[in-house]
Amino acid sequence: MGRGALVRRRPHLRDDQLIAGLTARRAAGAGPIAIVPCDNIPANGPTTAQAVLALADPALAAWITGAPMPLATSLIDAVDAARQKPKRGGFFIVDRGMFHKACALGLRPAIALLILARFTQGKSPISRASSNAIEKRTGIGRKAAREAIAALETAGIVTRSGTPTRPVHRITRHEDLPDPRGTITEAHQKAFARAALNGRVAAMNPLKAPALSRADAAIMGHLEKAGHVRRVGLRWEPVPRAPGEPVYLPNELVDGIGENPSPVELIRQTGDPLTLRLLVDLYTAHRLDEWHGVDPRIVWQKFEEVYRREVGSVLVLGWKAPGSPWVDMSIAIVKPHLVADEPEAREFFPRLRMIQRLGLLVFVPHVVDGDAAPVYPCSLSTGHPMEVELGAAAREAARNIVNSRDPGSRSNEPDPEDVADIIAVVPLHMKRASLVGVARLTFRPKTAMTAAWMAELAATHAAWMERFKSASLGETKGIAKAQSA
Repeated sequence: MGRGALVRRRPHLRDDQLIAGLTARRAAGAGPIAIVPCDNIPANGPTTAQAVLALADPALAAWITGAPMPLATSLIDAVDAARQKPKRGGFFIVDRGMFHKACALGLRPAIALLILARFTQGKSPISRASSNAIEKRTGIGRKAAREAIAALETAGIVTRSGTPTRPVHRITRHEDLPDPRGTITEAHQKAFARAALNGRVAAMNPLKAPALSRADAAIMGHLEKAGHVRRVGLRWEPVPRAPGEPVYLPNELVDGIGENPSPVELIRQTGDPLTLRLLVDLYTAHRLDEWHGVDPRIVWQKFEEVYRREVGSVLVLGWKAPGSPWVDMSIAIVKPHLVADEPEAREFFPRLRMIQRLGLLVFVPHVVDGDAAPVYPCSLSTGHPMEVELGAAAREAARNIVNSRDPGSRSNEPDPEDVADIIAVVPLHMKRASLVGVARLTFRPKTAMTAAWMAELAATHAAWMERFKSASLGETKGIAKAQSA
């Protein structure tokens, strides 16, 4: 497999031959076979599996991944698997607040924190990575890497132990930091215990509850004002400390793929720590399971509707492309990029475009309903191959539906393909349907959320391809019926 297939952009010429061979084998009833990639790149077995599944149609993909030989075990490079330990979970965790502190120190300390976090295990804060790992994965020299780690240590973001040649770094967790609400003393604890007891008694019989002493009342007033406790009716309850905000990041963000520079290295070359901060912040709003990308209420791509026609039980819609990015300037992600006395987020969009230009984010057009919930992806070129196929199928179905009408009834109407770049078909009751470009990060952590999205995409693809087929045969009611099923 060519390396271009790894990022699902430029499939190698052999990819089509592989898919054709598997299709023929399925048709012959011969059953799946093991495919062993022979290129010498890390994780070539899983990468080949991803590429094959991306290029296969849903029926072929289901046959490959089914019994008796699952794709996950049939596409393995035994040499590579023996040489390299698999990346546990495929992702690492960094606390968003601590990362923001690192960004305030500069680009190199922020990168250093990400690389240290990459070599932790699960929720453990212990990393055995050092300046050598930073030098290996970025253009930062070893001396500068040591200085970056030292800056993290001075700021209290990491602490170091071990030996000078084999250091062990512990990343400070949110719960390790002092509570911003203040310290709870022993006197505070005793006063709360007495107040809680009084509250329980009062809840059972208000007449028997003894009054708090003046000192305890003052302490409880102080704790309530600080946010440590709250009164619920006649009772006192403790208020837990606000938790940290873990960000789940893919290992490829640091490791890269093949011999290509890692995303972290690409952003290092920009020299802008806020571009790196924006990338990590976007991961916090990246909800594949719900929005198929970044929450479109935060940042989205806007499309201008230029065509709308009711045909039978369906609605044919068309939009101009590409749309321009929009953002809600009131959200926390945008605020670091606002310039004083400027009403627009002028620093945000150049950084967003830079992340796009580096291939780390794409906008995937989606038809959404009146509540902004995704109906189906309708892409021209971006996103997963199944999403591009849906876009082409929606266009073909719309063309067939419009052309099936009596020529006299549409003599004064423009052809949708003459005025619109993206055309879609939805059930007639979705009168508030629109097209939104959903921002999707290219590198995605291998989590349950990502797996759920892939399963949902496959199901959406199969269902809507069948609906579009019905529409192309003139059965326009098929879309509405299938939508309600």
